[in-house]
Amino acid sequence: MLLSSFGVNAHVLFNNTQIRALPPGVPNTAAYFEVTNDTDTAITFVSGEADFAKRVEIHTHEQSGDMMQMRKLDSITVNAHETLVFQPGGLHVMLLGLTGSVKPGEHRQVTLISATGNRYSFTAVAVKPGETMSMHSHQH
Repeated sequence: MLLSSFGVNAHVLFNNTQIRALPPGVPNTAAYFEVTNDTDTAITFVSGEADFAKRVEIHTHEQSGDMMQMRKLDSITVNAHETLVFQPGGLHVMLLGLTGSVKPGEHRQVTLISATGNRYSFTAVAVKPGETMSMHSHQH
């Protein structure tokens, strides 16, 4: 019986997905979300892409003396059955070299790429800075 082999589908889940909407002419923005690795294997994200940005990078904020500084990460690992939160002031995805404005309410797709070449896409809604995140859930 085939059903027993498909009882539990391993997947990656993106929740609370949002992109910071900024005024026209601002060249960069950020995406925030929660990613849950509901598989039995760690996933290491090494890059990303979006059709509305020239580059997608994973960043974090670190305390340096009395200042917070943003730093690009070469990779980030989401361990098996772990959830990582990408949020303002912490881990986040930078969308650099925007090819157009990101207006409030727009839905945009972002793809993260793992070290093994697997692609994990999610759709995020653009919100103004300071607005609360809507509850959005996407499975991969």
